[in-house]
Amino acid sequence: MDNETLVKLIQQGQDVKENMGRLYEQNKGLIYRIIKKYAYIDCMTDIEDLMQQAYIFLVCLLYTSPSPRD
Repeated sequence: MDNETLVKLIQQGQDVKENMGRLYEQNKGLIYRIIKKYAYIDCMTDIEDLMQQAYIFLVCLLYTSPSPRD
């Protein structure tokens, strides 16, 4: 299932937990490639913390962005 379809399902409240997991798994590689350059900038930042922050940001975007048009 593509990202757009998963986002629509999540915004409609359909199997939110499962679909959020799918969306995250489908994009984990992309997220990792983006954040790895910011990891270990200082002694307080590591990959796992940044991955969690990226996931939280993804969730916030899903619920604050306007619904995609059909």
